[in-house]
Amino acid sequence: MLLQILQDPWEHFFDLRYKHLNTWTKVGYAYTSHVARMLNFSMKIIHSPYWGWPDENGSYDGVIGQIQRGEVDIGGGGIFMQKGRLDVVDFASTTNIYNGKFVFLQPQLPEVQEIFSLPFDTMVWYTIIGTTAVITISLKMMHKLQATIQPNGIKEQPLTWSDACLDSLGIICQEGANGSPTYTSMRIVFLMMLFLSVFLYTSYSAIIVVLLQAPASPISTITDLMASPLKLCMQDLISNTRYVNETIDPDIKRLYREKLYNQPPAVAFTSPEIGISRVQKGLVAFHGDMSSGFKIISDTFEEHEKCRLRYVQMISTVMVTIPVTKGSQYEEHIRQKIIWLRESGLLDREDKVWVSQPPKCSKDDGQFVIIGLTEFFPVIQVFLYGVLFSIILLIIEFIVNKALPRILKQYRINQDTKISLGQKCKHQTQ
Repeated sequence: MLLQILQDPWEHFFDLRYKHLNTWTKVGYAYTSHVARMLNFSMKIIHSPYWGWPDENGSYDGVIGQIQRGEVDIGGGGIFMQKGRLDVVDFASTTNIYNGKFVFLQPQLPEVQEIFSLPFDTMVWYTIIGTTAVITISLKMMHKLQATIQPNGIKEQPLTWSDACLDSLGIICQEGANGSPTYTSMRIVFLMMLFLSVFLYTSYSAIIVVLLQAPASPISTITDLMASPLKLCMQDLISNTRYVNETIDPDIKRLYREKLYNQPPAVAFTSPEIGISRVQKGLVAFHGDMSSGFKIISDTFEEHEKCRLRYVQMISTVMVTIPVTKGSQYEEHIRQKIIWLRESGLLDREDKVWVSQPPKCSKDDGQFVIIGLTEFFPVIQVFLYGVLFSIILLIIEFIVNKALPRILKQYRINQDTKISLGQKCKHQTQ
């Protein structure tokens, strides 16, 4: 018998704390152990670091190579059934379907789109701007007209256009105005603006709260994954790196070309621990063996993160099997015993022991929404743009009010000096 050992030492092989490492070898060994007891044969375990892939001459290394050369009779761990391997070994029976898929956190809407302009339709925004402009103009004109009609009435400070604009924006933004008008007509305008700001603020705030909790468009296929802003990475397995040469699906080929090969190899192909940790940070999808990925997720993810987990299947037809030598007399016996183990429920029992199950979402804990810098960044951008614009205006004002008068004054002095010198030269010549 042959047993391939990958990713962890033999001392950890039967320790359930490490069941997420080299899972298919361990569960395959459990299946084969049942078959050995039922058929009454003993097993000599030989370790190999590779599954088995062909070289230029068509010879295989690793597990498949040793079975091909007749050095062992049975591959005790799970081996993927692939077309090229059918020429050199036989597969006694299928035991599982490879559980390789992309896992990611369903992006929230604020992570992929700026939400602060979404609460209202474009025409509503235009209407708000137009209404504010009309009210500002009305405020200015009423102040001017009132002062003309009642020149001896209540004295108020002149209302400039900038004052009128600041008062309107202050009321719309729930910040208030510089002062309270004394004329009845202007107070009515202020009252209408306050009503408008209350309705706008209530509607806007309610919709923003909904958008903060809203998920982005669902991602359920490879095509959706390609169109999403998610970065992709894969488990560093030869089967994953070779799959692009074996598949005939154009979408998968394009995915490798545009989403994986454009990254450094160490980033695109990594370990499950690193890949799952990147998924937890958001906007990353990791493709790997979920029999190991599920345990890492269960140990490290918060409950609300588990509720956001989504999966996209890419490899759905790869079967995990027990390989034997070509034309082996044990093939039919092993196949019958595997079928019996499946029907009796022992295969399912070993799966539940060794293969980590998908993490369950607790709905009660999955309703909290954490507001981070990503959601708040557009507001910070507006603030920074405002600070930058004010600094530019400050520099311009300094130049206009301080530096420019000095330059003009010096220019006039120089001109006067030139004129006086010219007149002196003229008198001396005469």
